[in-house]
Amino acid sequence: MARAAHYLVSIGLTVAVAVAPAYVIGAAQSHSPTAEMPQPPLSMEQKGYHHYTQGSHYRDKALTLESQLQAATTDKARHKLSKKIVKNYRMAAAEFELALHNHPTLYQAASGLGHVLGKTEDYPEALAACDLALSIEPGDGDALACRGGALLGMAQLEDAKEVYEQLFDLDRERSRRLLAAMRVWLDQQIDGPSDVPPSILEYFAEWLNEQAAVAGR
Repeated sequence: MARAAHYLVSIGLTVAVAVAPAYVIGAAQSHSPTAEMPQPPLSMEQKGYHHYTQGSHYRDKALTLESQLQAATTDKARHKLSKKIVKNYRMAAAEFELALHNHPTLYQAASGLGHVLGKTEDYPEALAACDLALSIEPGDGDALACRGGALLGMAQLEDAKEVYEQLFDLDRERSRRLLAAMRVWLDQQIDGPSDVPPSILEYFAEWLNEQAAVAGR
């Protein structure tokens, strides 16, 4: 026993450890960390929020890439960034659709879906998503602005103007951004090929100038 004790001391252990009763060892083991209990499955609403968060992540990533695109100096860089932007918008759309599948009344997901579909120029689908969001939450400024953008993309100018006027009363900042988008759209129609008659574009330009003057007061 003395020889065994000497060996244990030489390697940094104590005799007490070597001869510890079994019940002491059992007590120590009973306090050791146990495996984590399995988590309960997510509810449908929780799954919806999860997919909405993922969709928002991809949408925000695409928006960040858009700012990088504006600063790109070569055609190669612009092409590469453009592909990444579309990819992230499409992934965002898929996540927002899953969010709505699991949580059909999550109007933020419908609004987000409309926004990213508008970015990929899927305007009829974007309009349907925005209308869904507004049917759930009529006061959703994001969905209303998204609806205006979708109508603008389809050249439904009278309806887009009506949305702007509604948005002007609801949310001045979003109405300002929609008005700016309308100006960009008009410039593109004037500078490039357009299916919209010149007389319609001229009338729309006059309306934009009037609204800009009102907004600036």
